[in-house]
Amino acid sequence: MVQKTKKNQAKASAPSIAFRLRHIEHTLSLSIALLTALTTVLIHPFSLLAWSAVGIALLVSFWSHTYPAKTYASMVTRSLVLLFMAVLLHTDTQLGGAHGTYFYWTLAICLGYALLLDPLKASALALLCLAEFLLVAWFGSPHVPLATLLSSAGLLVVFPVLAITYARSSHDQDATTESKLTDSITKLYNAEGFFSHGAVLFKVCQREKRTLSLAVLQFQKFAEVRDLLGSKEAREILLRAVAAIAKASQGQALSARTAKDELALLLPGMSVDATKILIASHFGSPATVSVRLHGRTAKLLLDTAVLSAEPTASSLEVFYDLVKERLQTKQDNLHKSLQQKPEISLVNDLYGDSDLAGLSRLQVNSTLPMPLDELKKKR
Repeated sequence: MVQKTKKNQAKASAPSIAFRLRHIEHTLSLSIALLTALTTVLIHPFSLLAWSAVGIALLVSFWSHTYPAKTYASMVTRSLVLLFMAVLLHTDTQLGGAHGTYFYWTLAICLGYALLLDPLKASALALLCLAEFLLVAWFGSPHVPLATLLSSAGLLVVFPVLAITYARSSHDQDATTESKLTDSITKLYNAEGFFSHGAVLFKVCQREKRTLSLAVLQFQKFAEVRDLLGSKEAREILLRAVAAIAKASQGQALSARTAKDELALLLPGMSVDATKILIASHFGSPATVSVRLHGRTAKLLLDTAVLSAEPTASSLEVFYDLVKERLQTKQDNLHKSLQQKPEISLVNDLYGDSDLAGLSRLQVNSTLPMPLDELKKKR
């Protein structure tokens, strides 16, 4: 079960593309859209197909901006959408064909994605773009002379090769940087990666006046849980929590393991209420992580605090400290209430908590034939 959990968690949480590349992809299709709009205004102002191309490029830009690619497959899919639009433009004789006004579509696609994709996928896309141009130009109308065809095709070979060569060294540097910013166990970003990449999202949201929420989920006394249950079960609990938070970190969200017993989720464009609903949908209410022990189910509750960034927060570090203060206050208040009312029902109190979590404890099916502190003896 541990191996299966680890496999699913790694698949869900480990992006194969550097953070920098994921967040600049949208500028390529946006640039194509703006250039196409300018060209259409000046040369083909009444072409419905040309204006449709502008719209498609803008939609792809919005798509890549709202849902940054975590795998190269997403980038390839978007590049193929743009290439299909290029085919439609090049087969329209009124727009001049493949060597006409919108020739730059094919060049921009293969050159731009040569800088973003890994060398193998970039080479395959470049060949596909070259084939598209040659086929449409040779068999389409108007017919392109062979000398002109070859000179233009040369552009679709030389520039992508140069771009792929440059991108290879750039990707190696990105991979080295990302490895330093990634937690080796969970494959989420570590604290350094969280504050490094999160600062970019924080500044963007502050500049665009967008809502930015931060959720911090913490296992209390996780070291004691590991000593009690064993490192194998404790690791499974952690990986189950990581798998859940990775599924929650879709779109522009950033997830990280900011401490041994702590996970953080940064959510641009999401309110506090929406963040709480998101956490509840993936962790339950109250937030829990379940693990099977000797045929029975044990649940570890997580302390959770969620806040939205205030204009007064000058940096992500300040924002993070505010959330941690909120979390500590909740823990202190709950600890006092448990001391004052020993008979209080922990589960009922947790359900009444506004942040969907409280003091972390292990909950085990009541049919378990022995106390938790005896489990270790039976291992």
